[in-house]
Amino acid sequence: MASFKNIKDFFSFNKSERRGIFILSSLIFLVILFDISMPLFISHRKYDTTQFAKEVNAFLQSQKIINKKTIPDQHSDNFDIFEANNTNQQKQLTPFTFDPNTITPEQWQQIGLSPKQIKTLMNYRSKGGKYYKKDDFKKMYCISEKEFAVLEPYIEIKISQNTNQAYDVHKKEAKTIALVEINSASADELMAINGIGPYFADKIISYKISLGGYYKISQLLDIPKMDSTKFSVVSSFLDVNPEAIRKIDVNTATFEDLKKHPYIGYNIALSLVNYRTKHGKFKQLSDIKQSALISEKVYEKISHYLRVD
Repeated sequence: MASFKNIKDFFSFNKSERRGIFILSSLIFLVILFDISMPLFISHRKYDTTQFAKEVNAFLQSQKIINKKTIPDQHSDNFDIFEANNTNQQKQLTPFTFDPNTITPEQWQQIGLSPKQIKTLMNYRSKGGKYYKKDDFKKMYCISEKEFAVLEPYIEIKISQNTNQAYDVHKKEAKTIALVEINSASADELMAINGIGPYFADKIISYKISLGGYYKISQLLDIPKMDSTKFSVVSSFLDVNPEAIRKIDVNTATFEDLKKHPYIGYNIALSLVNYRTKHGKFKQLSDIKQSALISEKVYEKISHYLRVD
């Protein structure tokens, strides 16, 4: 009986405990009720994404247009003829008989030259430049060898008496003035030539040092601001001695030594060093063509500055 009484006392609550249980139960009920009824009071707003989708699509379309505009247009005035594919340009040429001393810009355009080429040729003539023979036209740097090969049969230079006299004077002047050898010339010797001032004298010498010397006079066209007009004026007073070139031993030169050369650079230097490390020293200079980046064109350009001991 005592045991039953203890159990009964355990499950019986006084007035304060019953009040607490009631309040707790009420709070639990209210929480459950709030959780159930809350979605009924919250409105589910629908967002219209149509405008955003249109803006995204317009942005993507604008990017496509921008990307198309960044591709060089071969017919635009800003197109660089030296980065063009020579074969494609050659196909555009439709030559007819012409005299480069009298042909008009419109006629050049009919032949198929670019606006940039026409501008260079007309600037040369406007500054007093004349063509006395076909080879004079060949020297214009804006005309590639392939283009000249196409145009050469159609060139007819009509030499007047005045032109003959001017040509004779030109030849006499060239004979009476001693030619300046650019690989050994000082700045003062270069500035003695009409058309070469302190700027070009400094650039000719500094570029000679970085190259190791010149092997042909036309390399002067690599110098900034040396256009075909100025080159045609000064080149007749210059000579070059390729034997004066300072050459690099391709078997002992370091990667740093090779990459400093303007015609070699980082990639070709790395290619030469990697091939040398893997296969051993080059036995003859032509062996460098076994390197992945040495094409015939590259070899012709850099072979003047390399040697194999």
